[in-house]
Amino acid sequence: MSECFRIIEDGMLEGPYVLGEHYSTADPYLFLMSGWLKSDRVEIADFPRVHAHYRMMLERPAVQKALAEEKAA
Repeated sequence: MSECFRIIEDGMLEGPYVLGEHYSTADPYLFLMSGWLKSDRVEIADFPRVHAHYRMMLERPAVQKALAEEKAA
């Protein structure tokens, strides 16, 4: 995972969102995979741009709703 996220960190994020300035379907996928880092014993903080994206996604109301529903299930 570290090697894969190094590629994402260094060459794939084009802006605050995966493809640049606008949200796309790629963003929830990166968010999901970023959430797996901890269980793979990879520090998300080692990837500042990915970490910023993850925190930004956590602020989205739809993400908050989905996480709350998942927790309640």
